[in-house]
Amino acid sequence: MIDATDARYGLAWSHMLQGKFHIALRELASCEKAYRQTGQYRGVALCELDRAEVYLSLNLLEDARSSARKAESWFRKRGFRYEGNTSAGL
Repeated sequence: MIDATDARYGLAWSHMLQGKFHIALRELASCEKAYRQTGQYRGVALCELDRAEVYLSLNLLEDARSSARKAESWFRKRGFRYEGNTSAGL
């Protein structure tokens, strides 16, 4: 299930790059739910961070700030330095 979720996460990122923000947001929500259910908190944090990027692209600045702060909290709580740090909290 994790590999399938990771693949969907990659598709969400692709949709973001293509400007298909509504699809990206739906995919991110689905991935975040799956990551939460399997205890993959790094994935939860990354979904929140990407959600902030989508909101920023849509000029939804308050929503972007809120999501970025949530992502920061997830990263800090679990000891992640950034995307590449996979050793803590998994």
